[in-house]
Amino acid sequence: MASACGRGGCSRPFVSELGALTAEPGFCGSRLHAPVERIAADFRLLGEAVAVTSNTTAVMTRIGHYGPPQFTGEPLRCDPEATCVRLETSAIDTALAVERMPVQRLPCSLQFYCPAGAVLHKCFLTQCRDDLDFARLTDLWAGPAETHADSCRSPSPARPEGDCAAQLDSVFGDSGLTRRSQLPGWGGTRAWRVAPELALNALALAAEIRMPLSQMVGNAGAAQIHNGPLEQVRRSQALVILRSGCCTLSFDGAEIEEAWVTCYRSPSGEAHMLELYDWRFHCVAQFAAPGLPDPGLGGYWRQVLLSLGRIGGG
Repeated sequence: MASACGRGGCSRPFVSELGALTAEPGFCGSRLHAPVERIAADFRLLGEAVAVTSNTTAVMTRIGHYGPPQFTGEPLRCDPEATCVRLETSAIDTALAVERMPVQRLPCSLQFYCPAGAVLHKCFLTQCRDDLDFARLTDLWAGPAETHADSCRSPSPARPEGDCAAQLDSVFGDSGLTRRSQLPGWGGTRAWRVAPELALNALALAAEIRMPLSQMVGNAGAAQIHNGPLEQVRRSQALVILRSGCCTLSFDGAEIEEAWVTCYRSPSGEAHMLELYDWRFHCVAQFAAPGLPDPGLGGYWRQVLLSLGRIGGG
């Protein structure tokens, strides 16, 4: 979630998102001890749900059914009709089953947190309206307490020779800090900066023709990916909202410090991705057009990104 502190820092005592949740009046939740892989594999049994993945600047929300979970190192595969979540299991320290909270009027949910208490992913169970049914469901994931001896893995190296999945996986671990530090070393033909305003204009242009794009929002341990036609880019003061079917991606445009065009390997050759970074140098969102024909829509996306004016030498 977006930080309450601005660019100048914050002198208030730090309270993690996990700590704030458990301190709320009426909180009732239990820790799930089953392996994250087991819990994620059962997402498809939950029916229609609201999936929420956020980082310090952006949040992606999608209403629908979950597809099969994905994990670091696996091929990137996303059904446009399903919610696609990719996980770095070593970064997930706490999985919670949270019962309905009358104060917030929120449904039952599954929530995942990193060791520092930052939220990685939330799943709101819109079709589970009975507390007893929710208790039966969470019993599926009860088990002996796990030890978390292994620390979070170091971020995967970011290389232009990697495919789209590798580019997304390189955000895990530190929310893209390492990836951002490596981009200048790719050379001016593989990665270069563009003005953030021009990057937003490119997305608006893609929305005008309903271009099918992969929109990706990640953090230290989870990424949510949506494939489908980009239907609308709307701005309300600093807030930027992208809509595609039942998926919404929103972020604070005032937090965006940099935009990059980067290259990656696709089955048809070299492809291009648009990336946004905030002032913390966290990766806010990534946009790509994998699988689109070139010549065709894939070539149009490439030309749009290549036409954006470069900033310095990257």
